Amino acid sequence: EDGIRDTELWLEFRRVLFRSKNSDVGIYVGQGSSPVLKDNELYASFFSGVFAEFEAKPSMVQNKFNGGATHAGTGKGLGVLLISGSCGLIGKNLFEDYEVSPIMVFSTCHPLLKDNTYMNIQVDEERQKELEKQMLDQFQAEMFKNDEYFYIVDSEITEKELDRKSTRLN
Repeated sequence: EDGIRDTELWLEFRRVLFRSKNSDVGIYVGQGSSPVLKDNELYASFFSGVFAEFEAKPSMVQNKFNGGATHAGTGKGLGVLLISGSCGLIGKNLFEDYEVSPIMVFSTCHPLLKDNTYMNIQVDEERQKELEKQMLDQFQAEMFKNDEYFYIVDSEITEKELDRKSTRLN
């Protein structure tokens, strides 16, 4: 039941491997892959709990993301970061204890956000700006010419507003 499943069509990660604390990135998803990330606990990543790029389409469901804000000196990163045309489903996850936005999505990315819960999210503007600057420094400047704008999701209200806007566009 637990473990990584691999078939020709999809991967599924369930309740395994991703419970380590204080990693740079908890789960990396890239190059158009479409894994299912379900029932994982991602705690206090320095950069991001899940980092998806290059048109990846992860389905992230029923995971617990903890930013570590209530524990001094741990984690400073995001829960989910989507760049370079990534999309997928971010649904029924719990995001708690963040001092930066738990979800950051660049403008070329269009995930489906549904029924996530946000607890004890208190975005510190200075820490958020610092994190955004680190991302710009970390990634190739060329990439940001095509995808320089992003939005942050830090509450159910923000999530629902983005859902309404995307519904009107479609």
